[in-house]
Amino acid sequence: MVKVVVSSKKEAEKLKSDTDWEKVRALTEEEIHDAALSDPDAQPLTEEELEQFTPVIHKGGGVYEHNKSKSIKQRRSKKN
Repeated sequence: MVKVVVSSKKEAEKLKSDTDWEKVRALTEEEIHDAALSDPDAQPLTEEELEQFTPVIHKGGGVYEHNKSKSIKQRRSKKN
């Protein structure tokens, strides 16, 4: 396994990719779904699993978490 570290978007854009993006863009939703079903590590989530998620909105560097009892609250991340 090769670990690649980049420090900027510009550096990342210079990296070569083996991905055939034309082939990826040509995939239908059905083909994507079938591929996910054939991969045991990439199974689509069930409705029950999706209901356990908390919606999160990233705004202005902060993380806003949707709270059912309050409209939106900001959770500040600890700075290192």
